[in-house]
Amino acid sequence: MKRYFQRLRTYAVFAGRTRRKDFCSFCLINLAILVILAATLAEAQSQREPRKIDFCDVVASPTNYYGQVLSVEVILWPSEHVLTLFGAECVPKEGYDVTTQAILPANWESLPNGKKLREILKYQRPAKVRVIGIFESREQRYGLDATRFRFSISQIDSVSKYAAKTGGGYTEHNKDQHPPP
Repeated sequence: MKRYFQRLRTYAVFAGRTRRKDFCSFCLINLAILVILAATLAEAQSQREPRKIDFCDVVASPTNYYGQVLSVEVILWPSEHVLTLFGAECVPKEGYDVTTQAILPANWESLPNGKKLREILKYQRPAKVRVIGIFESREQRYGLDATRFRFSISQIDSVSKYAAKTGGGYTEHNKDQHPPP
């Protein structure tokens, strides 16, 4: 290592002469360091890739997913105070509290699917979306509606109108129905 720093000083100040063998070894060491740094950065980048997962699994075991970047397909449901989200198979109901506050990014309307989402939400209608974001859970509740969880959305991958299966929920024929508790 001492020899490496001697060569580095020589090249940095352009003082003195070095042999070709020293120059080659200096370049080889720099290349090795560069490869190690690149591999480390690539590994760190891949750890932040979103994990595709069913949202019902997330709310079933929230401690396993806290702070992770997730890709989920959910229903966004606007209410008077906040925007909530839930999985199609795990709708919040009395005795089963999986309420989740959705936090949209500041520039959500300028995102590729943001305009389509705005068109659905401005009429207080729910939307089926695939989003990427960070899941959070804590003992205190979130927002004005006191939701149990929070999902901070960073990307909106797909948007469509939501129409629930018959037998409950929101349908095109029952537009005045209130959102789930």
